[in-house]
Amino acid sequence: MLKHAFLIIAHSDFTLLQILVSMLDDVRNDIYVHIDKKVHKLPILQVKYSELHILNNRIDVKWGGVSQIKTELLLFSEAANNGPYMYYHLLSGADLPIKSNDYLHDFFTKNQGKEFVGFAHGDFADNDVFNKVYYKHYFINGLRADNLFLRQTSKLFHNILLILQKFLRYKIRHDNLEFRKGCNWLSITEAFCSYILKNQSITKVLKHSLCGDEIFIQTLLWNSPFKDCIYNPDEEFIGCMREIDWKRGSPYTWRTEDYDTLMSSTKLFARKFDYEKYPEIINKIYAEVSLKQSTLYT
Repeated sequence: MLKHAFLIIAHSDFTLLQILVSMLDDVRNDIYVHIDKKVHKLPILQVKYSELHILNNRIDVKWGGVSQIKTELLLFSEAANNGPYMYYHLLSGADLPIKSNDYLHDFFTKNQGKEFVGFAHGDFADNDVFNKVYYKHYFINGLRADNLFLRQTSKLFHNILLILQKFLRYKIRHDNLEFRKGCNWLSITEAFCSYILKNQSITKVLKHSLCGDEIFIQTLLWNSPFKDCIYNPDEEFIGCMREIDWKRGSPYTWRTEDYDTLMSSTKLFARKFDYEKYPEIINKIYAEVSLKQSTLYT
């Protein structure tokens, strides 16, 4: 049976990252971690059973820009070079599995061939995609800069150029693609991963988009022969099997009172968590899920 590859993008909260890695630590899993280039002191992560790969080629990831897409492609490429794998699971360093490794492997074996990618729907999603793709977005790298002057200046010029494009009715033409968006955390097959890596030119298409990481895989999948393999095209977070709450936050950070909600969920992973603010919920999930792990593969 093929292994699974877990691809993690992290930039902080390395205590939580170690817990995430420990929960995935299983001979059936290989783990790949990208630590943001802005981090000067790399964490020391430990595993007993998995093969752990800390990427040497690190990217300075900027919110909203194409660097996020390049980071995901780097992880897919690094893992694929060591594959094949049954599934590639893209996770944030602020995520946790809420099911055991036995459960995860059994679930994906039963649903082998399905692509677990979430798709957002509705007028808001359609308008959001249009605004992010069909207009050129400049000064994105500074929109969330730590420096207040840089952040405000970037926002000002970004908005001025966006308004000017709308006033002049300038739009980028994309005649051959039907764009879709959704959660950028997902689980995909070896075949679709290979398809993504063969179509990396999508980065050029989305070079001036905003938050293209929420668009590029959904768009590739929707316009590909793999479209019929989508697990659930109608419900975004069932589609990717992630428990994420955007109603109470951006997204909401799970805390102790949410324990029963998470443990009774049918989803496989949850985000996001913060060990400094809410360590108890993390420790409880770790203890509960660890109890359900089989000793056959550890």
